[in-house]
Order: sequence, then C-alpha cells, then structure tokens
Amino acid sequence: MGGYYQGEDETLRPTTFIGMIVGFAATFIFFVYVGLRICKDESKRMAYYQSKVVKAQTKLTETFQYSEGMMKIIEKKFEDRDAGVEDAVDDETK
Repeated sequence: MGGYYQGEDETLRPTTFIGMIVGFAATFIFFVYVGLRICKDESKRMAYYQSKVVKAQTKLTETFQYSEGMMKIIEKKFEDRDAGVEDAVDDETK
C-alpha cells in the first residue's frame, strides 16, 4: 500500500451534509448565546458599580458635607488620573 489510499473515491452521503449543517448551527447558536450572556453580565456589573459610585457620592455629600463644587473637583481629578494625566495631583500634595 505504501501509505496511500488506493481504493475507490469516497462518496459523500446526504447525512454527512446534514450532520455538518447541524454541527455548524449548534456552534453558531452557542456563540450567540455566550455573546448575549457576556453582554448581560457586563450590563449587570456596570449597574452594580454605578450604584456603588452613587452611594459613595451620597455619603460624601451627606455625611462629610462635601459641596457640589468639591464633588466636581473630585470627579475632574478622577477623570484626569483615569486618562493618565500626570498633573492630576493638586498643589497641596506636592
């Protein structure tokens, strides 16, 4: 034989194509399901952390008497640090 198939060419039966279609469809459905679950999880996580931010802001304004101006300064510093701006530290800490 020499390692090569020397018989007749193999014919594909209709069930082969049916199996391929079912397999690809199942894989596609699985990927869509996983994608939807990831999106749902991310939206839940985002809502959770947004609620934590609101609670922290409420605590700062009610418990520690932070004014609206002070809250804007804190938000600006956070945005600068999040963006990687080096001058995000105020003059009092230098």
